[in-house]
Amino acid sequence: MSHPAPPAGKGPTPVLQRPEVPLVAAVLAPVFALSGVTSLVGAQVLPWVSVRTGDMFPGLRPATVGVWHLHDLAGATIPLHIGWAGLLGLIVVAWVRPSWRRYAFRAAVGLSLVLTFLICDLGQAAIEAGGYQRADHPDASLQTGAVLGMFGTAALVLSVAALARSTGHRQVATPPPYVSNQTPPAPPTVPARTPQTAAPPAAAATAPPPARETAAPSAAAGGEGWSARPVWVPWWRRRGPRTAAIAGAVVTVVLLATTVWMVAHRPAPPPWRTATLDELIIEPTGVGPPVTPPDIAEQLDLRDGDAASVLFGLTGVQQSVGKGWAEADGTFVTIMLLRFGFPDSAERFAATCVQHLQRQVGRSGAADLPDLGGASAFTSTTAGAGGVARVRIIAHRGDVVVLVTETASSTVSTGHAHRYAREQYHRL
Repeated sequence: MSHPAPPAGKGPTPVLQRPEVPLVAAVLAPVFALSGVTSLVGAQVLPWVSVRTGDMFPGLRPATVGVWHLHDLAGATIPLHIGWAGLLGLIVVAWVRPSWRRYAFRAAVGLSLVLTFLICDLGQAAIEAGGYQRADHPDASLQTGAVLGMFGTAALVLSVAALARSTGHRQVATPPPYVSNQTPPAPPTVPARTPQTAAPPAAAATAPPPARETAAPSAAAGGEGWSARPVWVPWWRRRGPRTAAIAGAVVTVVLLATTVWMVAHRPAPPPWRTATLDELIIEPTGVGPPVTPPDIAEQLDLRDGDAASVLFGLTGVQQSVGKGWAEADGTFVTIMLLRFGFPDSAERFAATCVQHLQRQVGRSGAADLPDLGGASAFTSTTAGAGGVARVRIIAHRGDVVVLVTETASSTVSTGHAHRYAREQYHRL
């Protein structure tokens, strides 16, 4: 016994799988790739690692810091560049071979994890390349170049992810085939002529068969059981995605051209931002041989309970350099430069030192120096036969704090110390 065929329009809607090329793969993937390459190229000229040596409170004694670029670390440069070249190769493979995109994305994620580990391990590579001793307690920290390198790596992985996201297919409904639920009627029979029977009328003999009923609805009528959506059109033939792709390309070109122009015409950075403190500190001008200056704790008289805030501010010092010499009249001059991570940190530390010295010498011994960016001078004299006179000047410019101290057994001149402070300040 045969089962009757289901009526037309009541069965499952057949679908047709067509490959989809969405706007994500056409616009976002090249944008991510261009951003990643631009970031990696820009990171080559920036510092990647800084290594600092010193005591627990850097700045209490002169500390040294070494800045390393990527090209200085030959052992890590080659693996990183090979990994970035591999990510670019995965982008090309994912673009050319759509069937490999998911595997390319998994490989890109694994390769990015290896590159991230290599970048985070650059501190140890810099310590080994610099030949630092364990007794100096070297402290390595990543700089702007390493952060930009991580961003470029992530952008390349996002480019592969955008291509992998486009491997889906769009289901386009198609009308069901024609299925009739009725058997066609049998052709009419014409009785044979006999001598006794007259011929049928011509009109009846030539009458057409009855029209066959169709159960499938027409596409224009929007039949039930299948989708009447328009035929799928690629994105490059649609006005909206095509306009978005052109606008994205124009914006990318404008941003890239603007960045190149700004880099080519930017003003020269100030010396305190680019030069090291060893290059910025002035040379000794005294008649005696250069001597090692005392630490900051002695210069600022950090011996009372109020010095805790000053000591806490010293934890943000990245580098400190000091020089000292003796003048012809026996005056001892000390100049120290302290570099902080940010200009705000240097400003707060200078303000803390000013408040500390104001409590020591009082209002009568304090004087402002407006020509040095709001610097302050403090003059004090220790009572007794073995007393000394001391003038201290605190100034800051950018992320560098200047401390000038002049000590004598009798009297000191603020103008003399002011001259050294002005020369050091303008050299920054």
